[in-house]
Amino acid sequence: MQQLKRELRRRLGPTVRCLGHRSGIMRLSALLRGGRGAVVLMYHSVADRNHAPWIDPNNHVPAKIFAQQIEFLASKRQVVALDDLVSTLRRGMTPADGTVA
Repeated sequence: MQQLKRELRRRLGPTVRCLGHRSGIMRLSALLRGGRGAVVLMYHSVADRNHAPWIDPNNHVPAKIFAQQIEFLASKRQVVALDDLVSTLRRGMTPADGTVA
């Protein structure tokens, strides 16, 4: 049963998340939870095809897909380096809504 759940999550997860974002449900959910400020994304592994066989498939994003995701984020959000976000927080400032590190 666990294997089936993992396989379904692996195959359907990206599509469900995409639909959630495009439909606005994710935004509504964030607003209802009081989601403001910055979001920190963590990629476990970004690798080209030559290195992918050495990486756990669940933790791997192809370099081309990563570039597309960052390009999309840059067009919709304020993308900052994690160091910049930390500096903002240490100064006691609140990052702008839509900030992504």
